[in-house]
Amino acid sequence: MFTAPVILEEKADYMKHDRLFKKLIQEFFEEFIEGFFPNLHPCIDFSKVTFLEQEVYLDYINGRKKEIDILAEVKLNDQDKILHIHTEAQATHEADFPERMFLYFSYFYVKHRKPIQPIAVLSYNREQEEPPQLRIDTPQQNVLQFNFLQLHLIKEKLEKVYSIRQSRCSSIAQSDGL
Repeated sequence: MFTAPVILEEKADYMKHDRLFKKLIQEFFEEFIEGFFPNLHPCIDFSKVTFLEQEVYLDYINGRKKEIDILAEVKLNDQDKILHIHTEAQATHEADFPERMFLYFSYFYVKHRKPIQPIAVLSYNREQEEPPQLRIDTPQQNVLQFNFLQLHLIKEKLEKVYSIRQSRCSSIAQSDGL
């Protein structure tokens, strides 16, 4: 009996890569924010972080559904306010990625009516800089400028990642009396 080989390597690698990013960011959420977005870190009460259920966005134009990577609900320090932090891991270049980030933002805002901090984690190597925004202009005005934070993992210095990890491990060891 002949069985045809099934080749799903790209999708399987992407799916494994995507799941790993989600798990790591959720597991080390505070360290992720502290290490890569230090201006945002002091604003958040990390004792009150809730990861919301997997959100699904329906792309009616392309007829596909997309799963949003991570949506965390956090309480802001010294305020009685909630902030949603949407983190999207991107392993390959997509020309319309800023538009997709805006569509996710719009979807979240309509659904939750809370402020949202969007973050893109890019893990591919590309010489050209990726725009951290979507602009929509008419001849009369700038109609929309949507901005999001970006982390380029390939461009980020590995020493910074290593020093954050070492610092956190030392803190844990001291608190455990090791």
